Amino acid sequence: MSENSTMINDLRRIVGDASYNALVCRFGGSKIYIPKTGYSKVRNGQIKEEYNNYLSSGISSGKAVEFLAKEHHLSKSWVRKIV
Repeated sequence: MSENSTMINDLRRIVGDASYNALVCRFGGSKIYIPKTGYSKVRNGQIKEEYNNYLSSGISSGKAVEFLAKEHHLSKSWVRKIV
């Protein structure tokens, strides 16, 4: 299965058949860019919350950063900038 087919199947699964079909009817054949801007804000909020939870449970800030970087597929320095 090609990467494109995988993404299409993922999209259909995420949005559901009715929404997928509406997107295809409206935008079929077009290239659509989906920015991550909104996602980053949500993700960063989750990372901050998880970081504070780690600290509250007695985990050191260094270990918390390490866990979050691995979990969110980010560098440790990037996680430090977020928190």
